[in-house]
Amino acid sequence: MKNINSYLIGMALGVLVAVVVGFSAHWVVTTSKMEKEIADSRTDLLAGICLADAKKELQAQNPVPDLTGWAQSENRIKLATENALVLPGETAPGKDVISRCADGIQDAQLNRG
Repeated sequence: MKNINSYLIGMALGVLVAVVVGFSAHWVVTTSKMEKEIADSRTDLLAGICLADAKKELQAQNPVPDLTGWAQSENRIKLATENALVLPGETAPGKDVISRCADGIQDAQLNRG
């Protein structure tokens, strides 16, 4: 009987340690966190496609316009909106995609040369 109690206490402590380590090492993910990560990944992917298309459009213009700075924010947003994908079932690209794409356009312009 004493051996069984020792095993049960050891198992209970092992389960407790496994749960604590699992959550603290991010091996266990909650549903809401997973959904947020998926949404962020989707936004990153769509913004990356938008940015690539926007860069091609900018490079085709001669001379390449400078869209950096606060005064050019509307032009960056317009360019991002024109190049953002509208997926089936959606009526317009997401605002978060457009925002990240516009930010990427500014970063690309700042680092171009």
